Amino acid sequence: MTSLQYLEYDITQNHNSTPVSTPVSVSVMATSDDYDVTTDDVNFRKATAADYDDVMSLRPHLYHGMDYLPSQYHHLLHTHTGFCGFIGNQMVGFILAIIIDDGETIVIRAGRVRKEHENKGIYSRLRKFCLSHFPRTVKRESFSLFSSDHKDSSILKGGILAWQRERITLTAGTATIKNIIKSVTVTNALRVVNKSLLSELFSSKSSPQLFPGDFIVVNSVPYKVRMSNISYFLTPDRVMYASYSESVKSSNSPPPVLVSVANQIRCEAGTRFNIDFYGDICVEEDVTNHIISQMARCLSECADNILMYVTYPMNRSDAILMSVLDKLRWKVKLRGYQYGIEQPVSSD
Repeated sequence: MTSLQYLEYDITQNHNSTPVSTPVSVSVMATSDDYDVTTDDVNFRKATAADYDDVMSLRPHLYHGMDYLPSQYHHLLHTHTGFCGFIGNQMVGFILAIIIDDGETIVIRAGRVRKEHENKGIYSRLRKFCLSHFPRTVKRESFSLFSSDHKDSSILKGGILAWQRERITLTAGTATIKNIIKSVTVTNALRVVNKSLLSELFSSKSSPQLFPGDFIVVNSVPYKVRMSNISYFLTPDRVMYASYSESVKSSNSPPPVLVSVANQIRCEAGTRFNIDFYGDICVEEDVTNHIISQMARCLSECADNILMYVTYPMNRSDAILMSVLDKLRWKVKLRGYQYGIEQPVSSD
């Protein structure tokens, strides 16, 4: 397997830009003026499991082999609706969409257009076709961005900054990680957060402190703190852990001091590993226990190269977190922000 080439990408594509295989750090946000008004004769329909090969052919080796869609396509079709566009018999565009937040929000992701058909309005028309298939109860589109330029552009076009999180991108090799997992012992057992416990957390007085802004962002997908959203992100491929302060463990319903949710995705060029933290990241023992537990669960069997994304709340001291990651032999490649944008839904 080739060595991992690190690049930073916007994996929850903004519908204002044509999805491309260039890094977010250098890509340019497209506007309506970037699209030709005279487009080829494109036919649109819902995607099915049988469309897998056509979808993968749109952008092979996307994101230098770190595209999540090849291994997640069939799984995502159980919760998302896929839409595709064709010119003749050739697929030229694809997106996935999911309705969350009690039917009020749409998230559009995994968008891609065949390279030779970029900047012809296909993506914007595909998005319009997608929106026409969902009920009028959908009030907003929600998405994540990792570029301040894209964030500013979205706000200028009517979007609002709904939330923001710190984000670190790191790399590590499999052999190193496996040795770490074997050599480090978790000192205090973490509690697995099941749907029942998470429902309690969502309705508790501590919810605003754990989930600022009424959002929980899992693997870059933003969800409002709603009971109906739990089944979308607390899935069999993810585990959520909670740790508690020793001083409050004896109480009936103590609030956790730290919550983590993580998953790994096998990609062509390696493994994507995501950890999202909620709560206090200032206690070394807690942070270590969460990272080691999530690593042991997700990375005991993984590809040769690992790309990890760690997100955590704004305005928190991350000195302990960075120290723990360094001790665990993770190499920082980029530090930045994750921006949550909401904008009214319009099919125009």
